[in-house]
This record gives sequence, structure tokens and C-alpha cells, in this order.
Amino acid sequence: MPSIIYIISLIIFLSWSRNIIVSAETWCYDTVNPIDQDNPTPVRCPAVTEKSDNIFHDVGINPGASTNMFDTSFTCDPTTSQTTCDKAKESFEKAGEIFTSVLSLNTPIRINASLIPLSDDTTLARLIPLKCKDKKIRNFPQSLVKQFQFSTHPEYAAVDIVAVFNSKCNFYFEGDPTITPDQIGFLELIVHEIVHGLGLVTNWKPLLNSKTVSELTPALNLTSNSDSTQPVVYYGFIETIFDSFIVTNAGDKFSNFTEQLNDFTPYGTKFQDQSAFISSFINSPEYNISQMVLSYSQTAYSMVFLADPHSELIWLESNINPYSKGSSISHFSMEIYDNTTDFLMTYIQHPGRSLETALQQNNATCIIGPKLLYLLETIG
Repeated sequence: MPSIIYIISLIIFLSWSRNIIVSAETWCYDTVNPIDQDNPTPVRCPAVTEKSDNIFHDVGINPGASTNMFDTSFTCDPTTSQTTCDKAKESFEKAGEIFTSVLSLNTPIRINASLIPLSDDTTLARLIPLKCKDKKIRNFPQSLVKQFQFSTHPEYAAVDIVAVFNSKCNFYFEGDPTITPDQIGFLELIVHEIVHGLGLVTNWKPLLNSKTVSELTPALNLTSNSDSTQPVVYYGFIETIFDSFIVTNAGDKFSNFTEQLNDFTPYGTKFQDQSAFISSFINSPEYNISQMVLSYSQTAYSMVFLADPHSELIWLESNINPYSKGSSISHFSMEIYDNTTDFLMTYIQHPGRSLETALQQNNATCIIGPKLLYLLETIG
């Protein structure tokens, strides 16, 4: 059984407040191509002030979109049949209705979705760094920041979520004849991916996205250009709002690990090039922390998301050894939740199983499970 003694002792210390500071000079991080989401582009996103009539003050109400707060721009591969394209588009409409029915949204979320011959992937079109009440800066998904309804906020990108799905896959669409063993349910897949776009995403990844995984760190703010031989300036490691609620089974908060890593060297430190930075970091005491986090990420029952204010423990995926980027940490534990009402956010979707069957097998009334609702409530 997973140990929860130390985690329970931390519950009273992990309160969350939406007391967020918007800076007039902000750098945001854009990912236009989800296939290359490990290399977001820093862009200036200066503070802008909304007109009062552009802000929806009634939670859950948006004029003209009371049943679907998701505005999806859909592109379909021209070699794909029109029937399949229409079914895919209808699935996005259905997904938007599902989220709108269970989430309290006040501002439309815009999705740029494609069904084309590429691998499935979803990314946050823009991550916005905001300073929280504890004075720590964290990356927030734009889709979430918009719900805060700031009168003054960093400039938003045109879309909130970019989603690409592979048109060559054998998808099953709700309403089709009986699903075959090699088909993947499309509606379940896109709802899963949209959840990532709403903020269930971690910044803990291999240092500088190295293919050799020897450590995990939050996203590195290192100014440089495409030439890795040029001087670089260190501006710290930054976690996501999701990361700030992760706690180990020993009671250690991931936010504390981020803070310790940021003691590596003062902000603004210059290095001759990327290699000099890497060498300095690997030889520092803080490097041991990044190796420890890697160990946690591939040790079963080693970490939870602590949903506040419900004090709900959500066990995260740490049972994959070796660590798997995109699967480890940023999913619910497969072993614990696969056959429960929170089956949606495990890292494997079962082929040959329709969403209707999944709901029936797990005695679920909605694809958005109760623990997932707690998580989404906690981060926003």
C-alpha cells in the first residue's frame, strides 16, 4: 500500500490563493508546433488592459456560447474522407460540451485542432509566467489565466491549445458500429489531451531536453540563441502550477526542490556557452536534487498531487522504469486508477474499448472523474 502518513501531515500547509501579480514586462513561451513542444519560443507579451465589456463577470456564462465554451478551429487532412472529418469535428464539439457541463468557465477557450498525418500530441499554445502569493514565479497555461479575468494581463496568443491527431490512425467515433480490437476511441482521446491543455502538465524534464535521461529539472530559463557555442545567461528554473502541488511519499514538496535548484547560482550569471553551464550545474551540490527527482519519477507510489482544499491525494504515474517523457509524472497512476471512475488520465488508452464501455465498466457517469475535477479546481 502507498504510504500517506507524511503527506497527510503537509495538508494544512498547502493552501492556494489566486493572489497573482501581473508584470508589465513579461516573457511568455509559445509552442506553435506540438511536435516540437520541448523547445518553446520565448516571446514578449506586454501587459494589456481589457475594456470592461470584454470581461464576462458571470461565472459559467458566455453570451452566445452557453452550452459550449470551447471554440475549436478544425483542419482535416484533404486525403481523409469527408465523413471521417465530419465525425472528428463533431467529436471536438462534444468534448467542448462535456467540459462546459462540468467546469465553471467564464471565458471561451480556443483550440486549434488538426487531423493530419502526424503523431498525436497536444500542447499549450502559450505558457504565461505569473508571480504567486508565495512570491514564486510559475508557468500557467493561457487557458487557465484567461479564467482569472484580470482587467490587466499579459498579452494572449490567438489560441489557447494546439492539438494534432494522426489521420492515419484507426479511430472509433461514438455512434459507429461495434468498435474493433485495433481501434482507439477518438472522443476519449481528445478529452484526455484537452485536459493536458488545461494545465495537467509538468515542467520536470531532462536537463535541456537531453535524450540521455540522467536527471530531471523544471524548465530552464537560459537566454541564448540557436548557436549553443555562444554565451548564455541563467535566469533560474521554473515549474508549472501543476508541479506546485506535487508531494513525495516522504512529504517533500516539489516546489521546495525547485527552490533548492534555484540556489545553484545567482540569477543573471553568465556562462561561456551551454556546455559551460551544464558542466557547472552537474558539478554543483544542487545536481543531486535533480537526480533524486528522477529516482522519484520511476519509483512506484512515490508522488501525489495534493488537491486543495479537499485534501484529496491523487497518485501520479511513477511506475514506469525507466522514466518516460510525456507519460511519467503528468498522468494518474495506471495501476491505481485504470479501473476506476478516474480512468481518463492514465497514460495508456485501451484499444478496442469505446467510451460508453469504459464508463459502464468503471461505474462512471462522466468521463471527467471526481479526482480529476479536484485537480482542475485546485490549479484554477
